[in-house]
Amino acid sequence: MTEAAPTLKLIHEDSRGEMYQILLPTGQEIMLLHSKAGAVRGGHSHTAEEAVMLVSGKLMYHKALSYDPDFAFQVNPGQPVLNHEGIPHYGEFLEDSWLVEFKYG
Repeated sequence: MTEAAPTLKLIHEDSRGEMYQILLPTGQEIMLLHSKAGAVRGGHSHTAEEAVMLVSGKLMYHKALSYDPDFAFQVNPGQPVLNHEGIPHYGEFLEDSWLVEFKYG
């Protein structure tokens, strides 16, 4: 029996880069983002937990936490970042970068 292959689809492109959807046979969605140096993405929160991992490049990540409304830290390639439900967040790309993200829980 051959398993179904995931599908890859370009879903958005603008001056910041491109966003691709990887749809797994299970129905789970993984997003693959290419962002150019200087781009800012996000500024939102989610109704589900989210995991993000920088694949390449440099990223400054910002979260609006109760004790620090602009908590920021640098993310290195291979380092996972978890976004809890309802916590606003955004990324500031310091170099051309690739990032994957998916929602869980």
